[in-house]
This record gives sequence, C-alpha cells and structure tokens, in this order.
Amino acid sequence: MNTKLIPTLALALMASAAAAVLPTPLATNATETVSAEVRSALNGGEASCGFFVRFDKLPSRGNPTSLFGLAADKEGILTLTVPAAPSDLIGDMSWRSKKAVKKGEWHHVAFTFSRQQRRFAFYLDGELQVENNTQWLPATGFGSVAAGDFAGRTKLFAMYDISLTSDYLRPADNPARDLAKAKGLAEAAGKARGAIHRSWAQKIAARADALLAKGEAATEREVAETVRDASNAARLAEAVAALPSYRAGGPLLALTVDPLSQEMFLPYHYPEDGALSGRIRVAAARGEYETASVLVWALQPTKGVSIRLTDLKCGDKVIPASDVDIKLVKRVYQTGGAWQTYHRDPCLRILTPNLLVNDDAMFKVDELRCRNYMRLSYPEGTVYADISDPDAPVQYLTRHVPLLDAPTLRPVDIDEAGRNQQWILVFHAPKDATPGIYRGRLDLTINDRAQEGELNVLFRILPIDLPDQPSSYENLEQVFFSDVNHFRQPLCVSHEAKLASARETLANARAHNANHLNSIWTSPSMAKEALAAGFIPDYIFEAGMRWDKINDWRSYFKGIPAEKLTLAQKEEGIRRAKRAFKRRQDFLESINPNGIPVSIFLSESSSYYRIADEQRERGDIAHELGHIVFAHGGNSNREFGLDVQDLESDAGNPSRERAENWHAVGSAVISYC
Repeated sequence: MNTKLIPTLALALMASAAAAVLPTPLATNATETVSAEVRSALNGGEASCGFFVRFDKLPSRGNPTSLFGLAADKEGILTLTVPAAPSDLIGDMSWRSKKAVKKGEWHHVAFTFSRQQRRFAFYLDGELQVENNTQWLPATGFGSVAAGDFAGRTKLFAMYDISLTSDYLRPADNPARDLAKAKGLAEAAGKARGAIHRSWAQKIAARADALLAKGEAATEREVAETVRDASNAARLAEAVAALPSYRAGGPLLALTVDPLSQEMFLPYHYPEDGALSGRIRVAAARGEYETASVLVWALQPTKGVSIRLTDLKCGDKVIPASDVDIKLVKRVYQTGGAWQTYHRDPCLRILTPNLLVNDDAMFKVDELRCRNYMRLSYPEGTVYADISDPDAPVQYLTRHVPLLDAPTLRPVDIDEAGRNQQWILVFHAPKDATPGIYRGRLDLTINDRAQEGELNVLFRILPIDLPDQPSSYENLEQVFFSDVNHFRQPLCVSHEAKLASARETLANARAHNANHLNSIWTSPSMAKEALAAGFIPDYIFEAGMRWDKINDWRSYFKGIPAEKLTLAQKEEGIRRAKRAFKRRQDFLESINPNGIPVSIFLSESSSYYRIADEQRERGDIAHELGHIVFAHGGNSNREFGLDVQDLESDAGNPSRERAENWHAVGSAVISYC
C-alpha cells in the first residue's frame, strides 16, 4: 500500500450526525473586508449566501459587496456574478434574474454554489431564478470584486462556506403563525402522561420564542424544524397516552416499523406506518428468515444507545438471541435518485437509509455539507476519507480499500433530542424447529444498561416447511430471479481467501432461499461451487455475461455495409454464431441437461429502430437452442420486442397495463432500477 496516500485521505471531519441547524456564517457584513482565512474557506468549492438588498437607483451604481458581483439594470433585472479564481480557465459566471426588483424596496437575494454537487442556484425573493445547465463550475474567487459607492443598502447579510439549500437562506414567510402552532404542540406534549417529554417540549417552546424574537432574520428552515420537532413530540406523546400499558422509564421510545416500507426513515421522520405497541410480532415457516424493525427516538441527547434481545423460549425449546441478526441502519448521502433508481443525478445529495452495519462509526456523515467520510483501517492506522467529492482519491471499493465493520453490534450516540435511529432484526426459524410461539424481550440499552420498559417479542414458528423458492406466491410455475452482478471481495488477496468469501456469499444467499441467482453459472468452477451450495439449476439465468450473448451474424462480415449482405451470407453468419455459442451450450447442458437457459442478448432502452430486426434474429437462434429470451427495456421495447422476448426486464416499475401486454403473448415481466 502507498502510505503517502494516508495524509491525503485523512481530511478534517466536520460534525458527525450533527443536528440540522443553521451553521455560523463566515461573513455577516456585506461591506466589510474579510480575512484571507475566510476568503480561502469561501473558495473551498462550496458557498452560499442570503441577504436583503435595496437599490436606490436603477440602473444600479457600484456593488453592494466585494465578495461577488450584483447589479441591476434600468428594468430592475439583476445580474449575479460569481468571480472565478485567476487561474481558472472557465472564467467568471453570471446569471440574470427572471423577475425584476423595484427601486427603493427591499428584496431578498440568495444563491448556493457547489463544485462537489456541480450545482449553482440563484433565488430572488424566495423564487428560483436560474439553475446552472452545465456540470462545469469554476474555482471561485469570492472576495476579489471592486466594491464601493453603492447606491442602496444591505441588511442581514450571511455568507457560508457550505452549499446550503434555499430554505436555510430564505426568511420565513409567516413565522408568527407557524411558531405559535409549534409552541402549542410543544406545550401539549410537555403535559403528557409520565412527563417523559417535558424537558424536550420545554426546549422546543423556548426555540419558538427565540425565533419569534428574531423577526425577519428567522429562516424557513429554522421555523420548519421547530414545527417539525413540536409535531413529532406531540405525536409521540399522544401515542404514549393511547397505550397505558406501555412503560417508558428512560429517555428512549421505540416504535415498530415495517422493515420493507417504502418510507425513508430519516433522523426526524415520524413514520406513517409505525406503532408504539410495546411488542414485536414475527411469524415464519420452518427454514424461513423474517425481518422486523424498530425506530428508537431519544427524548434527550443520549450516548451509547443500542438494543439487546433475550433468548426466545417456547416451553423448554430455545432460540438463542445470538441466532437473531441485529444490524443498525446507517443513513448516508447518495446522489439524486438513490432511493428509487441507480440512475444518478450528480447535482443532488439525498440522505438515504442505505447500509446495514454493526458499527455506526464506519461512516461519519456531515448533514450540513452532505458529505460522507469512510473509515479506512490501514496497518499504519485508521483514517477517514471524504468519499462524497467526485475528485476524492477513494471512489470505489476494491480489495485495496480496507473498509471493515465491527464483528458485533456497537452502540450509537443520539446527540439530539427528537432524533431517531433505526435497527433491523432478522429472525431465522430453523428447519428442525418445534412449531409454537417463542417469547422474549427486546431491551433499549444505554451504555449496555437496559432502561426501564421493554418490547415483548413474539416469534411464531408455523408448522409449515418453507418450500424451495419457485417465485411468486400466486403462480408456482413462475421463477423469481435475484441479481448479483458480481462478487466484490475487498479484502481478499489470495485465491483461498477469494474462494472462502464466494462460498460464504453463496451459502448466505441459499440459506435465505434465493435459489435463482445471476452470476453463479459463469464458469465450471463457479458452477461447481453453486451446485455444492444447493442452488437449483432448473432455470440457468446469466444476465450480462459476455459469453452468454449470441453474436450478431453481421459481425462476421465486418466492412461490408448491411444493405449489401446477401441471404447466403446471412445464413452463413447464423451458422457461425451457433458454432461460436456451442461451447456455452455444452457447458449449460453439463450443469443440467434438462435445465432451461435464460439468455440475454440485448440490453437497455437504446435505439429500438436499429435493433428491432437484430433482436428478432438473435431471438430466433436462442429459441432454436432452447433458451428463454430475456432483455432489458422500457416502453419502446414493448413495441419492438413483444413477439420475441419470453422475459422482459422493465426499466422501472411496470404498470398493470404494461404487464398484461406481456402476459397476453405468454411472456413474463420483472423490473429493475
């Protein structure tokens, strides 16, 4: 390993899991000259600014600040100019407003700039005026503008070295109304049964009073967060009041939530499908894995928070607590689209419940700067690398990146009242288990000590043996395919270590009844391991393997325009394509002579007008060889591939109407991304 990388990776960390409050601005006076240190911070790649400005002359005279350019023409249209660093070849960038300012009236100007997110946005009076249409933004030179002799005034100027969203910068529209609502909710929560909310509720009410005193300096974000926290406190208090049997003798409350919910359970999100029930109920057939989840709220800042399960007992039968896998849900920032698709929008950062880990400290997350810092455990020492920046040295996981989780579940600090943390529990019903209801207890712990009050756990093992996965429950003749693109083995160097890692992955997938995996029939050695792990080769599914694709017959006549190829050449090309594919065919038959190969021969929603004939020709060859034809696509694919494909992988979530089109011709449809 190159030890010279470590100082580069050991970047300064910002607040980890910080409360989402407005940071301290680096510049608070539009006309004041800032220090070289502040200029350097503002020019670090991210900046934002919000302030009120009044133009006493149109067109404007002078510049209101030396940090950047702002001018109004005779019609009141503003031009905001971000100065570039002298060495940057892109140069200064200017944006014009869509609406006009009025002479002698106060207007609010705000902008946010991020080279990391490749995004610039300019707001006037809370309305978006322009957003950049290029991913290339200059290295900035804030503080290099000639200012002075400005005909007008500024107030409440605040500039940050963070690319904040507009609600951090925009003044609140009706703070008195919203803060009165927040205070009322907080006061009601403080009077709840047991007074467990009292301290938190009092602090929320005090925040509302302080923001009201700020007047027009109160931002939309500050007011919205106060209303949000007051609403969460009131809902939690109502939930406690509605369940007299629920005992809470400490600062933690636990809601049970659906582990497969489409809701994003974020740090301040009150779950719509959550319940303060005081119990977890799970049912499973013998051999089945089933999940449960809890969302733990801290009513005061609390360190060392975790959950601990007791053994589950049914008479003299016991399922040890160690057989239940408990993981912490880590929220990290991803690019736009992360929750719905793998197609990314690099201009956005979205906090996403994305990882299941034992150790929360594997990643440190700065929720103001929308950055992730990954812990790397080198022999020379542990460092944290900023992996949010496209130019960061570490952007992907290879065997050279020592990303290590703790071997067992570690506690987490919840540093703010009203913030929550999610855990996932995976229960396993052994295949030889005695049916019945296994009872236990889930404790909320603080520094490994259980707080008073717990969740009763009821794990019902049904007198049913889980069958091998055929697919959906409605049609046992269908097959459900699971996708493993390839095996990532970041810490494996030797062949033995790689093999052990692959075997562990295969055993884990097979134990969870995922019997039809992509990427396990890729070679004789891999097929041997898959068969040894118990995978079922009735449908042999290999999506995207280069040697699983039937060649286009035209590829054997390179240099000859397609329109000049003869029928005889086409027949010869098809014969060659079949011969080239024979090795693959023989291999598939060696796995299982009666298995049905699922062949992908075209992928993605590209130019269907170009590939329509090619798709049909390759499909004919695949069908002749006994393959099921499979392809990725979308709406256009339905138009051109409906009579060819046996299995359509829809780019998105297929509607019932689209699925019925495929079913009408005897084809199946699944979805991806």
